[in-house]
Amino acid sequence: MDFLTKDFFARALIAKGRSTRKSYWLATLVISIIAMAAEPVFITIFGFEIGMISYLILLLIITVPHTMIAIRRLHDTGRSGWHLLWYFTVIGILWILYLLITKGDEGANAHGDPSDIS
Repeated sequence: MDFLTKDFFARALIAKGRSTRKSYWLATLVISIIAMAAEPVFITIFGFEIGMISYLILLLIITVPHTMIAIRRLHDTGRSGWHLLWYFTVIGILWILYLLITKGDEGANAHGDPSDIS
């Protein structure tokens, strides 16, 4: 789980560079588990209203680093992070999913060298 410290937390606010498929999908899995576990915990500890507000704040905080790793994942495929805007269209969700699953460029591309990624 070294990828979490090297590629996710250490570069949480950095969109520059590249991230591998493994790094992106493992980070997505960990974020999903944290999000699913946090809601009932927050509601149990703080009550429904404050718990839901706390949970939404957590989701907003998690969204930023997850967006950054998604941008770096798109960079690994040789595309700009602006492609994430396709997510807000109906067909774009499938396009983004395809790009996130696609194998990254073997060699260096406009966004860096593959040796720079974990």
